[in-house]
Amino acid sequence: MLFVANAQQPLLGGALLFSFALGMSTLLLLAGLSTRFLHTLPRSGAWLNHITTATALILVAMAQYFLIQAGKSWL
Repeated sequence: MLFVANAQQPLLGGALLFSFALGMSTLLLLAGLSTRFLHTLPRSGAWLNHITTATALILVAMAQYFLIQAGKSWL
């Protein structure tokens, strides 16, 4: 947006925004058109509880790491 504002060319800005929107929506369009993909996804079960626990542990470890790094900058 800043590049387009500095260039002061509305056609270039419109073309760049259109190409950005096209690129962002391509994956959503492909996912929406392929309904077979939804049937190949695994069903929820006991494995999903392990995934959520592992994700929570990773988030806690990342928070601890960032707090340690923030504490080092105070010293």
